[in-house]
Amino acid sequence: MILLLSTASHLIWLGRYSERLYYYDNIMKQMIKGDLKKSQVQHLIHHLGFAVSSSESLKVMKAQLMCDLEQQRIPNVIQSIETNIQEAKGVIGKDTAELYNLIKRLASAGTYRAATLQLHACNAAMAQEHATVTCFWQLGRHFERLERAVLLEEDAMAASLEFKHWINELPENTRWRELIRLTNQMIKGKRFSDFNLISQEFYIILRQGV
Repeated sequence: MILLLSTASHLIWLGRYSERLYYYDNIMKQMIKGDLKKSQVQHLIHHLGFAVSSSESLKVMKAQLMCDLEQQRIPNVIQSIETNIQEAKGVIGKDTAELYNLIKRLASAGTYRAATLQLHACNAAMAQEHATVTCFWQLGRHFERLERAVLLEEDAMAASLEFKHWINELPENTRWRELIRLTNQMIKGKRFSDFNLISQEFYIILRQGV
């Protein structure tokens, strides 16, 4: 299969937004369970740019964070998933597209938890699509994980290796292969500040083509 660059881009963003929805849902679960300490909530606010004042009490910060997630972040991510699915419908199966459409319907009913759980079925379906389609979707998922690990100053080695794996699956003799050199450089030097170089090249490729 030969994908238009625009279609590859939509598959990448579909993967990214899917992972982002998972992560936001996980934050909400941790807050509901009371698993997050004040310092952890402040860390998320500072590094992920939530619209929350980090100088408030833990109770107030958690309430503001839940509000930001439920009223802004999660609805925006679900809308972005819907947009990218509509743009990528020409290369994915009708059944897979319908599974994603159910996410929007569940979210419209206010059941964000159910919408997130629906992603498990979507992921299983995407894994069965054409190898090239799956590859670009997986590239987006693992780029999102790597970027989040770097932003949160977490151990990014595992995410780097997974990202490298999917880069190696990309079509040969294209500009995408430049990402292999940059990722190897970051892994070898263990300098995750080098992720900025990968990110810049990633977006250049998406803008200019392969």
